[in-house]
Amino acid sequence: MSAFSQSARFFLLDAFSGSVIWPRYKNLTDSFHWSRDRLIDYQNRKLKILLNHAYHNVPYYTGLFRQTGLQPGDIKDLNDLKLIPVLTRDQLTEHNDLLKDKNNDYGRIIQGSSSGTTGAPVRYVHDSYSESAGIAAGYALYSLSGWRMGSRRLHVWGNPASVARWKTWRSKSKRLLLNQRNYPSYLLNFPENYPELLKVINEFKPEFIDGYAGPIGSFAFWLKERDITISGVKAVFTTAENLSPLHRAAISEVIGPVSDLYGSGEINGIAIQPVSSDRYYILGSHVIVEQQDFHDSSELIVTDLDSRLMPFIRYKIGDVTDRLSKPDSSEYLPFDWFRKIDGRIADYIKLPDGNVIHPINALGGTFLRKFQEIRKHRVIWDGAVLNFVLELSGTCDMEAIHNAIHENLSQYDVKFIITVKERLEPSAGGKFKYVEITGSGLP
Repeated sequence: MSAFSQSARFFLLDAFSGSVIWPRYKNLTDSFHWSRDRLIDYQNRKLKILLNHAYHNVPYYTGLFRQTGLQPGDIKDLNDLKLIPVLTRDQLTEHNDLLKDKNNDYGRIIQGSSSGTTGAPVRYVHDSYSESAGIAAGYALYSLSGWRMGSRRLHVWGNPASVARWKTWRSKSKRLLLNQRNYPSYLLNFPENYPELLKVINEFKPEFIDGYAGPIGSFAFWLKERDITISGVKAVFTTAENLSPLHRAAISEVIGPVSDLYGSGEINGIAIQPVSSDRYYILGSHVIVEQQDFHDSSELIVTDLDSRLMPFIRYKIGDVTDRLSKPDSSEYLPFDWFRKIDGRIADYIKLPDGNVIHPINALGGTFLRKFQEIRKHRVIWDGAVLNFVLELSGTCDMEAIHNAIHENLSQYDVKFIITVKERLEPSAGGKFKYVEITGSGLP
């Protein structure tokens, strides 16, 4: 695809949608080639603009600065950012109206809410620029795995309410411009719909597929059981929920190489693990990411450099990763990176003796991966017993599974049971929750 056709598509998309995605996309992709010093200078300049804006226009931050005795000018560089108290999800809910710019008319305002996979759902608003920047960030991160505007892309997404909007002429025109086909993710709650998705793929022949990790992973298991392999897919972009090792392996084997995108509704396009990489690169020209210790792991704190109507400054997003690393001379990108997402705070389990179980380390699919018959698993904690609920594709050595779980939990004083179900269901929206806490989780 020529550079002209890509820029023309972006230009038409902005003209059609009233967005400003193309200039932000160009700036973000240009930043892939910046030096580290240039990136840090850019972050400092953007941060100063954001803090001044928030202080003068957003009541919550006006009060926060005055309460802490700070002025925006006191934050001279990234090292001073920690002087500002973090913004928690509870505070976002409690002070939602105070977190909005009261002095400027943004025209088009986009209302949104999280799905609650990191805890209780939260409401947020974006103006046209911040919404465009988030979309541009996602596209820029896609481009690290070969995507270009106009590449044939299958979008596996949506709940019944959002899918209903796909029938409008505006949605149809936008998909035509993007060269995109949509498939409702909630239909993949039911395996009887898998043949229909396979037909869509065979007819459309997508170069890229993106969507919820769980439904795409379940579809991959179905393909694998039938010895069906899809050809021509350059990357499968998984997102919106934690990607289990079992699903990653199945998708890579029968559909295409996996590239895991990390972000949220509040702040889109934070980081990505490109195809053939074991690192999640943080898009430092869009966000600043810090970490705070959390039960031997690190909780992410994110500042959205492109937020204005509702600034997200030092926002505790609710996810935990391993330690951030800075790029060295061998890196081809100037960005910080991490290797794995340990899980969501809401999925950490606190035992009666005070020990904490990290969901990915102890409850994830890594140690169950050798049991090919396990298609899905969920762990339910009721405050006393861990219930490993399994969906199997055939007969499995249950004693071996029991021994594997016992060995993996050997450092914890906790009881567990195993339950086998014919099918494990995600939510109506298509997301799959691997850990369900019904009692005595972390506060």
